[in-house]
Amino acid sequence: MSKLQPWRDHQPGKTTPTSPYVGTGEEAPLGYATGWVMLLPLADLPPRSVRTVRLNGGDVVVYRTTTGMVRVTRPFCPHLGAHIGHGGHVEGEAIVCPFHGFSFSTDGVMCKIADGYDALPSHRTLQLMHHTESAAAIYVWTGQGEPTWPLPELLPPGSTTPTYSTVELSSHPQELMENSVDLRHTRVLHNFEDHRFIEEPVGDGPHYRYRVTLRRRFPPFGRLTADISVILYGLGVLRAYMKLPTLGLTFSAVMNNRQIAPWRVHLIMGTSMAFDLDPTGPARHLTPAMRAKALRILSPVNHHMMMLDLMPDLPVWENKRYTAPPHLAKGDGPIGHMRKWAEQFYDEADRKAQNARHAAEQE
Repeated sequence: MSKLQPWRDHQPGKTTPTSPYVGTGEEAPLGYATGWVMLLPLADLPPRSVRTVRLNGGDVVVYRTTTGMVRVTRPFCPHLGAHIGHGGHVEGEAIVCPFHGFSFSTDGVMCKIADGYDALPSHRTLQLMHHTESAAAIYVWTGQGEPTWPLPELLPPGSTTPTYSTVELSSHPQELMENSVDLRHTRVLHNFEDHRFIEEPVGDGPHYRYRVTLRRRFPPFGRLTADISVILYGLGVLRAYMKLPTLGLTFSAVMNNRQIAPWRVHLIMGTSMAFDLDPTGPARHLTPAMRAKALRILSPVNHHMMMLDLMPDLPVWENKRYTAPPHLAKGDGPIGHMRKWAEQFYDEADRKAQNARHAAEQE
């Protein structure tokens, strides 16, 4: 594989990641997981816009009405199967099929007849998907039926609007999540001087929580000790809060893993910042205007440094194999514990069907 370019060049469609399972006849060892998955930032979907997003081997269509209502739907028109995302457009509060011009309301029901027709076809609706908004982004539920758990607001009050960057990888959401509890690799790849769990990982239904302390240089802030609280919401979303009391700042990172095909994933990293308004903290003397100006300056620097810090992981993720069972050494993180927790998000029948479909597509 060629040498990795700076993170800003690792955009979807601009890389050709290798995969240890492509061309080998082997099935991908992990299937599609159920849960909340980020589709795109709200800023990328202005009113009257229509976007197509890859998800779990297929397309979903995201659109926003004139008044700003967001809807997520399976892509095919129930009339004669046209792809709504390729040429479909918004008129008022409806989306219009590009093939015959039928319109669909925000509840997915066909609501307007096209020119040349006498009556609406009966029982024709789009397949809307459950979605929610958090951290200035749109998330979709990938499971069947109603969501079985909610996704909360991921950012603390007072945070800046997140900055998002996307990397395309030949990997899997579970592999990326396991990396977060593998503290030993942070010394090798990220030059951390100290790394340990303050609170051991605990699985709580669809949530996986832990707290760590890490010490290293954080340019441009110098050598700092960070207290990081982490929560996983299924295998699609990781939220990390990092407090730096000496600066009076809280850094937030939201790592989103959207699987687009077997062993291919879009990693969408969002970063945000906020001041800790502790009345005894170092930010207590700053006026609101001073805090806002400081965040405008520091936020892009923070995002750039966070993405650069991600770079050493990319060639490892793109080229590694999933080892099951893991051959752990004394001192490794709780990878086995996390894998046991992750089992709840898979359906074995779905995994086998997914691999069969993918094999057929490659023939």
